[in-house]
Amino acid sequence: MLNKTVFSKVGWRKYLDPTDSPRVKKFLKSSGRKVLTQIVDGIQDAIENDVAELVILVHPNVSSVVVVPSVEYDDVLTHSLQFFKSLEEYNQCSKIIKIKKKLKLPTETPKEKVKVVQ
Repeated sequence: MLNKTVFSKVGWRKYLDPTDSPRVKKFLKSSGRKVLTQIVDGIQDAIENDVAELVILVHPNVSSVVVVPSVEYDDVLTHSLQFFKSLEEYNQCSKIIKIKKKLKLPTETPKEKVKVVQ
């Protein structure tokens, strides 16, 4: 018998948008650089491979995965850009700006693929 783990899906803002959430602010302060770098890399790969959504397991001990649909890639990249600007990590900012330029027009429909990031 296969051992399957079931995760609930949550939107990216729950774990990555610090607005009105001291817990998220604390998480981003301790792990934001690593997590957002992985997400930016995941979005870059998802754009290049025409993936419909990015699924992120932020921490192995949580029962939820963060889902970023392709229509929100730009929002997440903008959020990440602001985060890295605040850290004065301009190389990462430059990378994000280049990725944002690669985003497709909203009229194009991505294939039904899912990119999983751990």
